[in-house]
Amino acid sequence: MHSIGSIRAAVIGSALALGIWGFNSGAASAAILAPGGSNTSMTGAYGFAGETLEASFTKTYSGTVTHGRSTMVFDFSLLANVYLNPTSHGYDFVYQLTNTGANNTNSDSFDRITMSSFAGYSVDADYDASTGMVENDPEGVPPSNISSLSPGDVAPDEVDLSSDGSVVGYSFPLGGEVAPQEVTDYLIVRTDSASYTMGSATVIDALQGSVPTQVPFGAVVQVPEPGSIALIVVSLGLLARRRSAR
Repeated sequence: MHSIGSIRAAVIGSALALGIWGFNSGAASAAILAPGGSNTSMTGAYGFAGETLEASFTKTYSGTVTHGRSTMVFDFSLLANVYLNPTSHGYDFVYQLTNTGANNTNSDSFDRITMSSFAGYSVDADYDASTGMVENDPEGVPPSNISSLSPGDVAPDEVDLSSDGSVVGYSFPLGGEVAPQEVTDYLIVRTDSASYTMGSATVIDALQGSVPTQVPFGAVVQVPEPGSIALIVVSLGLLARRRSAR
């Protein structure tokens, strides 16, 4: 015979297993981007605490193009950190772009960066301009591969999602591009993906260059509908009453 306490525990355990208690990030939340949509009212305060760093990946790019007698340099590095969200149980992606070009007239500035593919996932995107990110101890990531996040100095003015839902893009304003030796604020994309894999990122201006980066992968984290939650609770309640009657 089961005690009321054990039945209550079963109800709570089932609810937690199904993610009943929330699919929030636990921090400021921007609007979910619809395919073809954009957001020009980002908060700039989209940081989070307590998420666990699962992977950290930095790639560099160097390219040149010649116009007449001038050669333009297009150099950058892109950091991608992947975090497991303890509330939603989905993966969140934090990108930070650095223009590594020399601080001279031959180095190009950047006005846009895109990442893909996010097709099939919920995309909640914004940025954070704080002085640091708080994270749990990394799991499964060798310390030598962990790149710490440093404050940025360039903020985007728009984030958008392509019409097919696959490409997330951050744009920087005219006069506020990512100039040589500048670093972007944290570009944060929250998703409902259950895993992550290698995708691609493209940095764009008069030139453009692409590097591998981390993006969502696998199944979508499922959250039961309110009706399903109610049915589960009622069913467990009936089970409790039957057991009590015995």
